[in-house]
Amino acid sequence: MVVVTTLTRAQHSEPDTLDVQFHEINVTYPAKDITIAATILFPLQGHPTAGIVMVHGSEGISRKSSHYRSTALKFVSKGISVLIADKRGIGETTGEYLEAPDLHKVSEDIAASVEYLASRKEIRSDKVGLLAFSQGGWIAPLAALKTPFVSFMIIASGSGVSPRDQVIYQRGQELLDDGFPEQEVRGISEYRTVLWSYLGAGTVQGYEAASSALATARSRAWFGKMKFNESLPDPTKLAKKEYDYFRHLDFDPAAAWRNVSCPTLALFGEKDRHVPVHASVEALTMAFEGKSGLLQVKVFPGAGHPLRLVKGEKEMLRSRGHSPDNYGEQPSDYWPTIFGWLHSRGIPQ
Repeated sequence: MVVVTTLTRAQHSEPDTLDVQFHEINVTYPAKDITIAATILFPLQGHPTAGIVMVHGSEGISRKSSHYRSTALKFVSKGISVLIADKRGIGETTGEYLEAPDLHKVSEDIAASVEYLASRKEIRSDKVGLLAFSQGGWIAPLAALKTPFVSFMIIASGSGVSPRDQVIYQRGQELLDDGFPEQEVRGISEYRTVLWSYLGAGTVQGYEAASSALATARSRAWFGKMKFNESLPDPTKLAKKEYDYFRHLDFDPAAAWRNVSCPTLALFGEKDRHVPVHASVEALTMAFEGKSGLLQVKVFPGAGHPLRLVKGEKEMLRSRGHSPDNYGEQPSDYWPTIFGWLHSRGIPQ
């Protein structure tokens, strides 16, 4: 571990972030196959404190992001320390960045961050949790199963279904924007589900099912418009990067969530068009069945994927150039929901 800088200052980073006095250090520590660079923000008083490790979404954004820092300062203002790391291959953390990574490997990075934070004298090791955004909603439960120090999780706009199903859902929203009828979108999504599962299997065992789906797809009017291949690729001959992409899409988060034993708060936006909200809530509810009181779900009316209120009738998709200008403020009950839930769990006390 290397402490790069230590400082105390007042910070005001976004309109909805309070001025906060805090102590900040930059550190590095090892994970399984990389070295992680991170920043920890501590309250000035009340040590040892509860701690939170942030889990990034898919974007290649460093720990210096104003969004991550302003969010961290909200928790610091309530007496909770926050660790923000550069994800692998970004900023000062070593390794390779992939937008669609091996989630199991990335979860090892988060587990290493949790154990590092829990080891510090400023932190109560029994009150360390995860705050995961978007893609981080798949990574967080895997990390929680790799270390005994995750005592709670907050999941913000994390998909409860597989990456494959989430991507197909988002692609379906794109097709609707392009004027495709809902019936055609369903047919295209069904074909993609079979095709992508076949390509991610790495063998030709699913050839008959994929071939049958292709024959059906060819008979549909949308097949030519979508410019799908007329024949099936051989999964055993895909380039490694392409094969890894389809293989990683097959990750099923339900198996991880079923084994999670810590309290979890799952937050969604009603107007989110990047994640299938209803299917995600249903999947999480089923995964926590029989674990009374461990899961709380909140869907914010009018909010989109960033959990800010959508301007207009529907959310603009990230793939179609959405920007912060497409959103208004966070729902008025966003932070009260989070801090009320934490307080009910004895955090930060």
